Amino acid sequence: MKDFLSTAVSYLSFNLKRSMTSIFGVFVGFILAQLGGYDVLLSLMFTFIVGDIVSGLGVAFFVAPFDFNKLFFGMFKKAMMVYLVILGVKIDLTLGTSFVREGMIGFVCSYEGLSMLNNYDLMGLPAPSSLKSFMIKLRDKADNMILGGVDSND
Repeated sequence: MKDFLSTAVSYLSFNLKRSMTSIFGVFVGFILAQLGGYDVLLSLMFTFIVGDIVSGLGVAFFVAPFDFNKLFFGMFKKAMMVYLVILGVKIDLTLGTSFVREGMIGFVCSYEGLSMLNNYDLMGLPAPSSLKSFMIKLRDKADNMILGGVDSND
């Protein structure tokens, strides 16, 4: 009886692990489809988001007192930024274009990059000043790409 129970438990745990992996894969695939597919731009956006999260945690642990509410609010803002990209995909599908998604990703990258550089400053880490001016130019270019692509007279 003991062998039967241990076999049953190991079988169930293996199937549960496989099921959870499958569910996670379906969820990630759904999110990536909503984001317009995984490409270099999306990879760059997620790189900036992760960099901002890591640098923000560095500020929270080493410079300022850790505040769970600020952490939760920051993660919520990042989720809303990702949702902006989903909106861009839907707008592109509606208009039959491809520039709104790219502009939204550029905006998110510039916003996260500027936030990351601000965190570097707070921690006293050096960062090239040209990088900050590049992020500002990227933000302005993304704004122009989003706003300039749609004729306001329509």
